[in-house]
Amino acid sequence: MGRRGRRDALMAFAGGGARILEHHGKDLLRGHGVPVPRGEAATTPAEAAAAAVELGGAVVVKALVPSNRRAHAGGVRFAAGPDQAASAAGELLGSSLAGSRVAAVLVEERVEIERELFLSFLIDKERALPVALASVHGGVDIEEAWSREPDAIHTLELDPWGRDCGQRLGGLWARLGLSGRDLLCVTEVSERAARLFYAAQLTILELNPVALVTGNVARAVAVGALLAIDDLALARHPELAAVAVAGFGTRRPPTALEREALEIAARDPYRGTARFIELEG
Repeated sequence: MGRRGRRDALMAFAGGGARILEHHGKDLLRGHGVPVPRGEAATTPAEAAAAAVELGGAVVVKALVPSNRRAHAGGVRFAAGPDQAASAAGELLGSSLAGSRVAAVLVEERVEIERELFLSFLIDKERALPVALASVHGGVDIEEAWSREPDAIHTLELDPWGRDCGQRLGGLWARLGLSGRDLLCVTEVSERAARLFYAAQLTILELNPVALVTGNVARAVAVGALLAIDDLALARHPELAAVAVAGFGTRRPPTALEREALEIAARDPYRGTARFIELEG
């Protein structure tokens, strides 16, 4: 796929589907063997402070909203200890961020990052194929990096049934310059993430950054995660229907009535794929 194809795929990040907030998404990733930081969701400053104590003090406080632009909007704060975590949570909770009200924050342990990579799986709508996008330039400025350097992100068309993902993803990272232990651990994380993408019928699985943390053994950790599932697949995944945030366009967590409707749909799957959206007024 050429530069035009890479651009089209990148723009598809804003596509449709029901988003899965980061703490639930990381539970899914953890269940598929993808390393993620330890973290806890908090709905009050006191809960955020308690989570920071549990996690060892220095933490990152992230607004739990269905957006991949949180950092640019001030939705990611670093805290040196419980008091700063409580203060950050107090500023974020109840605020409006990237078009959504912040009802909860994710308090995560700080990860010492040596290098940031970018990895995303999504559906190329034009070709009706899953694709992987990868870059050795990860982090919050990935879109700006791509605009300056179109070849910064490499695209790989994937098999619709997920065959040979590990080998092909390893080849992709090798072409991007990874080698040795870095190549092995990033390829392993990529393959496990791809399995989740296929198994859960996701429309987007974005890991940004995938952090390379070096020590005695090189390892890759999914520090940032954005997941979205096809609305029509929710009936087949009731465990995700209960936590998914309805369509990107609503930009808000589900209301009490919407959660109740999702619970009914999960209990009675024969009702089909209808979605209930509560309107204002």
